[in-house]
Order: sequence, then C-alpha cells, then structure tokens
Amino acid sequence: MNDVWVCDSCRSINRMRDTQCYHCRAPRSSAMDTPGLDLRADNAARERSARTYVISWPLALISVVVLIAVAVLGLIVLKLQVDDYPRLRQAFVDAIANDSTRSELSMSVESVQAALLGSVRLGLVLLALLTFAGWLALVTRNVPLLGGGVPSRSPVRVFVFTVIPLWHLFKVPGMIQDVLYRTDPREGGAFMVLAAWLGLVGSVFVSVLGNWAIRTLAIRSLIAAAPAHDDAALLAIFGTVLDRQFWLAVVVEVMIAFGTIVLAGIMIRIESRCAARDREIRERMSATGAPTPPAGPNWSSPGAAGAAAGPNGPTGSMGPGSVVASTPYQPSWPAGRPWPGGAPGSDSAPASPPGPPPPPPEAPRLG
Repeated sequence: MNDVWVCDSCRSINRMRDTQCYHCRAPRSSAMDTPGLDLRADNAARERSARTYVISWPLALISVVVLIAVAVLGLIVLKLQVDDYPRLRQAFVDAIANDSTRSELSMSVESVQAALLGSVRLGLVLLALLTFAGWLALVTRNVPLLGGGVPSRSPVRVFVFTVIPLWHLFKVPGMIQDVLYRTDPREGGAFMVLAAWLGLVGSVFVSVLGNWAIRTLAIRSLIAAAPAHDDAALLAIFGTVLDRQFWLAVVVEVMIAFGTIVLAGIMIRIESRCAARDREIRERMSATGAPTPPAGPNWSSPGAAGAAAGPNGPTGSMGPGSVVASTPYQPSWPAGRPWPGGAPGSDSAPASPPGPPPPPPEAPRLG
C-alpha cells in the first residue's frame, strides 16, 4: 500500500505506475494529497537500522562491460564470417563435387581466427552470466533498504534461478521487471525488458526453429532430386542449405547483440534509480537529525514504561507507558463501602490491599 495514489474525483485507489485513474480516467496530477501513504522512506530507514545498504554499481559496471564486450565480439565474429563465407562455401561445394578432403585444411585456416574469437566470447558469456546473477541478487537484497518492500524472491533464489540453464529464460524477465518497479513505482520499463527478452531468449527459439525448418526443407529437396541422379541439382541443394544456415546465423547474432545491449541499458537504468532513491533517503534521514528512525521502548525492561511516560506523565497515546504505569498502584473499591482495616495510606490499612472487586456484569452485545 506504499505505492498508490488516491483519485480526487472518485476516491479510487490506483497503482503509482498508472498515469490515470482506472475508474474515472482522471489524470494522476489530480491525485489527493495523502502523505500517510508515502511510507517508502520511513520503511527504508527502518530497514537500514537493522542492516547496511551495500552499493551494487561496481558489480553492475563489471557486468555491463562484459556484456558489451560479448556484443562487440559477436559482431566482429559475424563480420569475419561474412567475409570468409564465399570462400568457405565454394571450398565446401568443391569438396563435395570432387569427393575430396584436400580443401578441409584451407577451410580450417580461413575460420581459425573466428573460432578463437568465438572461444573468447564463450568465456565472456559465462563471466557475464555470473556477474549479472550476482548483481541482480544484490539489487534484490537492497530493494527493502530503498523502501521498495519485500521482493517476491529472496536474493539466493534470484541468483540460483539466473544461473540455471533454460530456467533463466523464463524467470529473469519477471525478476528484472519486479526490481524496476520497486526501485521507482512511477516509472515503467516493461518495454525494455520485453526487447531484451526478444533479443536474448527469442534468438534461441529462432535458432532452434530455423535449423529445424532448414533441415526439413533440405530433406524434402534431396528426396525429390535423388531419383534423377542429378549431381548439379544435389550440389545446388547443399549450397542452398549453407546459404540458409549462414543467414540464420546472421539473424541470431544480431538478435543476441541487440538483446545484450538492451540488457546493459536496463542495468544502467536500475542503477540510476537505486542511486537516486539512496540519495533521497539519505537526505531525508539527515533532515530528521537521526541516522535511523527512533526505535520504540523495550517493554521487556523494568524501566522502559517510566522512561516512555516521562517525568510529568504520558507524552503520547495510552499504552504501557501511560499514567497507569507511571503512578503507584491504587486499588479500587466500591463507593460507600468501608475499607477493611482503614483507608489506603493510613496507619491502620492492611499490609496488602484486598483482592480486586468482582468483575462488572457482561455488557450487552451489539449487532
């Protein structure tokens, strides 16, 4: 209930991310002044009294640099493959036509540079996955310290879900969206998450489905051309398969590079929101004159009630530290009936007061 605004026209409660009332379509600018609902900074200060806010931008910086390196290396490998593809394709077709393996050495030499860069890129992908998982877990841990409430998943689960193969394809987008909203409920970010998901996760589906379609079409073409024993037609079919696989690889690499860059942008956006919220909370805590909100009295200690009540009686609402706790015990007795042994405070009063009077009759129930 910390991230809502109340419409001044129809008194409907709306989410902070909504720009207009869901009921009467009034703009958010006409919202009621409800300071009691703005509890994010107070909750953040309360959380910081128990644990320390840990900055996450160093880990984010490492992850962003590695992600950008992965995207750049992918484009470089793609450029090398585009340049080498005509020669490699011709060498492969000649090897099939001549039933020879002499061209295998030249084909390997042509692609050795791209293969080395691909291996380096694979190592960077693993490093980027680990650093990103650690960063997302740390940001999730910091969300309550920024007044964003308790996330739906713990930091440990966030890290584990991110590094599990295939599982992260479906879990990570929701966790990123949750962090985006909790760090700033007035701003969105679902479009950027969707774009990154289409680039990174969509590339996997495009690669799998594309290769399946290419193999299916190639098998059908080979079955249709096999009875004619036309070698030229068979070579044309192999050449078509190579062309389709090459262009499919180009599309997949572009999608991965696009999704990687968008993901790096999402991380930068989350870090900017976290930094802004952290500054806002620190300024508010400094303005109050205390690093943490005042903690309530410890009612388990004997002197806590009197300290809360103060020397001149209670200073707040009734409670354990009210006038009942700060004044000596005065037993009650029905008016008009004499005290056995004398009135309270007299010399003839008994050492211990009589027992409590009988309870009043039960009040009638309402409703």
